[in-house]
Amino acid sequence: YDSSNVSLVTLHGELFAAMVKNLNLFAGFNLYKYSSKQEKEPWHRPLFDIKITGKYNIDNKIFVNLDAFIIGETKTIDLHSDSLIDLGKTYDINLGFTYKFSKLFSVYFQFNNLAGEYIGWYNYKVRGFHVLGGAILNF
Repeated sequence: YDSSNVSLVTLHGELFAAMVKNLNLFAGFNLYKYSSKQEKEPWHRPLFDIKITGKYNIDNKIFVNLDAFIIGETKTIDLHSDSLIDLGKTYDINLGFTYKFSKLFSVYFQFNNLAGEYIGWYNYKVRGFHVLGGAILNF
């Protein structure tokens, strides 16, 4: 957006908790307020987003992380018909595992988009469930 035509006010908050040994919890949110001189809506911009993360450490060998997020409803316009299109809210969950063989070598697997496909942009779906794996070498 052109900053001379759109203004944005953001309210951001975070909470972090490490009350249980080896478990860290994080929650964050953003509330957005858009004002535009030319556009009806803030196209492809949510009014809020929320993220919750949990990280668990088992004997400094196995690390488990879980991310869940919600992105508020977004809207766009169909330029052919000039009609408003509601893209809805986005919900997603990611789960990851890391196994640390030593201080120098680890392997990991990340399972993304466990909640399935969603629409990132008008007519563009985000890839559905997929797995990412790899090795980490520290030196």
